[in-house]
Amino acid sequence: DHSTPNTTELTTMQITEGPDCPPPPDKIVRSPAKHRIAGIILIVMCSVMATTKTSLVRYIADIPTGEIVAVLGVYCTCAYCVIASHMGISLIRFPRAKFVILRGALAASANVCKIWSVKNLNYGDATALVFTAPLFTGIVARIFLREKYTIAHVFSTVVGLVGITMIAKPGFVFGARKEETETEWWYPVIPLLAAIFLALGYCVQRSIGKAVSSFTVSFYLVICQIIAGTIFNFVSRADWVIPECHLPRLLLLIAALLTGTMFASLNRALALIPATTAVLIRNLDTVLAYLSQVFVFGVATDAVSIGGAALVMSGTILITLTKILDLTCGVEF
Repeated sequence: DHSTPNTTELTTMQITEGPDCPPPPDKIVRSPAKHRIAGIILIVMCSVMATTKTSLVRYIADIPTGEIVAVLGVYCTCAYCVIASHMGISLIRFPRAKFVILRGALAASANVCKIWSVKNLNYGDATALVFTAPLFTGIVARIFLREKYTIAHVFSTVVGLVGITMIAKPGFVFGARKEETETEWWYPVIPLLAAIFLALGYCVQRSIGKAVSSFTVSFYLVICQIIAGTIFNFVSRADWVIPECHLPRLLLLIAALLTGTMFASLNRALALIPATTAVLIRNLDTVLAYLSQVFVFGVATDAVSIGGAALVMSGTILITLTKILDLTCGVEF
């Protein structure tokens, strides 16, 4: 029978099977392998750029932290405006505007909390608490985004937390040093807030997906960074400083280039791979920071730190291979 289907049936078939329509709930959608690999490469690049930027900023001792954050934001804003104008990307009219603003506010809040923690807590305590972000990200992503949370994610999270603790050597695990002063009970809450804000920001960016250009999201992210850095500088009552020599200005410019590229790469990566996978791979930040301290700044190392770095790397490699090969790894929570 060569009868032609009626218009209603044809329209229904196009609507339910068209490329712009979501797949049926009973079908499992797997992203192409090239997208997963590209997302992982972008996340690894983010870790490298973040570590390099931090190393550069450490040389700028005379400029307050809030001013550094604000100046980096100004540089990045100018760069994003030029790139968006050249590529024809709108920075004013775009979908999901509330989510984009929320993403920027969460990232800026996390940055301020992290900076405050590093300045007011032992560096090891602050690092260990901030890098609990994978734990919160897995929970939030599972509840709100319905992302997979398998045995591999659990193992990588636990191994990563143990490894970071061995590298950072927080006082609440290894004992406080004699030169450290006692802090208020609520001080450790601030780095935990940084971890929660990071987790929420990753999940918000994941929900935005490819609907908004990564440059547009990054533009509003650095705008929020400017506001947060300015507020932080005024709250801490720090003076605004103009560098007397050209080296700090050059370092700030390079750090801004790395920051802008890192934000755009991170936002793009979160459109390609799950938030839980991304934040677990970002544990590489700790390993790279540890390596920079040893080989660039000449800080002495020990067997415990080396073992911690090995644990973080093993957890990162496991979750990376799991994502590249698209393995289910058994039980899903």
